[in-house]
Amino acid sequence: MDNLIVQRSDRDTDVSLQVLSLSGRLGRRNISLPIAWARTHGSVVVAFDRYSPTNWHAHLVSTDGELLLAFPFHDHADRILLGPERWRFPIQAEEEAWEGRAEGWWAWVRASGPYAYLAGCDDEIERVKRTRKLELRSPGLVAVDNVEFSWNRVPTIAYKQAWQDAVDTCYAGQPSPVGAWASESSDRVRLLA
Repeated sequence: MDNLIVQRSDRDTDVSLQVLSLSGRLGRRNISLPIAWARTHGSVVVAFDRYSPTNWHAHLVSTDGELLLAFPFHDHADRILLGPERWRFPIQAEEEAWEGRAEGWWAWVRASGPYAYLAGCDDEIERVKRTRKLELRSPGLVAVDNVEFSWNRVPTIAYKQAWQDAVDTCYAGQPSPVGAWASESSDRVRLLA
């Protein structure tokens, strides 16, 4: 697939979602991603992986095993999902966006129409100096000024069910599903069940 580059003036704001607003010396930089570029997944699961004997991490994964959102700074995910701080995870996709940020990691979730849109970045998002150059590098992978963002969508019903299933497995005492991570290629990480 040839890379597709779109300049800001070529985008219609009605078909894009603003995912991030950054402040800088020259004012605010708003990043909006075209909804047509979001890779569609029919179903997702919240998969757990054992970080240490008593520490679970959670990841939002397509049912094909593709990592959609990671939550690397959320230790003890099983305990968080059962406690009053469950808001630290985006367990409900709503019209008002959920956003998380820590040490270069960033994630964003928002419901729009029948879909939950998911954006994520493991790079330093502050490296985005201008927001004029958007590039579709592959399905579900967008670059803004050469900073790569994952960009996916899933049916909102499937999204909410995945988080409810995750909470239910934590109540049962065994977070599930549990998988091992394997890199299938340099740009995609997959979960092996």
